[in-house]
Amino acid sequence: QAHVYGTASDALTARCAELGLPLHTFEWTPAMDAAGLAHGALYVIRPDGYLALADADANPDTLAKYFESRGLSP
Repeated sequence: QAHVYGTASDALTARCAELGLPLHTFEWTPAMDAAGLAHGALYVIRPDGYLALADADANPDTLAKYFESRGLSP
């Protein structure tokens, strides 16, 4: 699954849908900043809870390349 703390772009939302990757967005709060999360960044969480990808730019192409380079399909 993918998380964005803040607002996800339309392009990222579309790419997650294309990949079949559930995207969860959370309204930004000061507590998220205190926890070290980046506003608007993309975080991909593996099924075992491991953080697989953190992309401060939340770039849809980076997300696609992550899966392609590993031969993965969500």
